[in-house]
Amino acid sequence: MTDAWETTTDDVLTVLNGHGIKVSAERLEEIHGDLDHDAIEEGVLYYCSMDAQTNSMLDDIENQLMESGVIPKGDKKFVMTEEDEDDFESDDEGDDEDDDD
Repeated sequence: MTDAWETTTDDVLTVLNGHGIKVSAERLEEIHGDLDHDAIEEGVLYYCSMDAQTNSMLDDIENQLMESGVIPKGDKKFVMTEEDEDDFESDDEGDDEDDDD
């Protein structure tokens, strides 16, 4: 994991609150510690705007919490929008090498 992005307990709390789930501070820390922070960061850094990065993070936290059984599967509250999906960092940006025709 790099220092490029940090997922906090407040981020986890946002997802839990979105599902109406209340947990103790101790349980919140445990849930936060069980997340795959590297996977969240990798997904976040795929996007350019802060809004898309935040949406990616919340979507990934929710998916991980569904997979681990912390929240029920199926009722997604945090999903990437089409606008978010169009905000990715392209590897071809600024690459003019092939424009020598």
